[in-house]
Amino acid sequence: MNPARKKTLLLAAVGLAAFAAVAAGIRHLAVGSRRHVDGIKGFSLSFPSGWEFQEGPTEGPAVQGLKVLGIPEGSHRAAVNVTVESLHPPLDVRTYRRRGIVIGGHLPEYVPIGEGIERFANVEAPWIHYTYVAGPKRKQFQAWQFYLIRGSRGYVITCTADPAAFERFRPDFEEIVRSFRFE
Repeated sequence: MNPARKKTLLLAAVGLAAFAAVAAGIRHLAVGSRRHVDGIKGFSLSFPSGWEFQEGPTEGPAVQGLKVLGIPEGSHRAAVNVTVESLHPPLDVRTYRRRGIVIGGHLPEYVPIGEGIERFANVEAPWIHYTYVAGPKRKQFQAWQFYLIRGSRGYVITCTADPAAFERFRPDFEEIVRSFRFE
């Protein structure tokens, strides 16, 4: 075998091994819609095709989803997180959202865009929509948070993206949020 062909085969094998290693690190890649069920924290939701997602650690988000648009589409990223917390004393859902607005107001350059109420999972889900700045490079993000309560647990679904791409991700955000169910 000539040296050029040997080198090409070796590079192809290394590339395939690297791809396999990266793919093995992805907990789930939604091909078609894929449902995440958390029986312990009492909820489920679906991620559309093209979204990677993984169960969160014991602290922080219970599930984290990520989608990246490719280079031709601007290499934008979007994330959806669901956090679950115990509410003591119990709150009504509108008070829970107001508390979220107060906390959000402490984010650097927090700018509210809007708020409202949706109804899904057979409950009222108040939401807030805002931008903020984060990280050492002071990158701006746009977030849309939905607040739900069941019993003494509070659930916050946070959809986040670069403001320039937020509307391109909105259909996926809406699909994911509306798929939320209590288990």
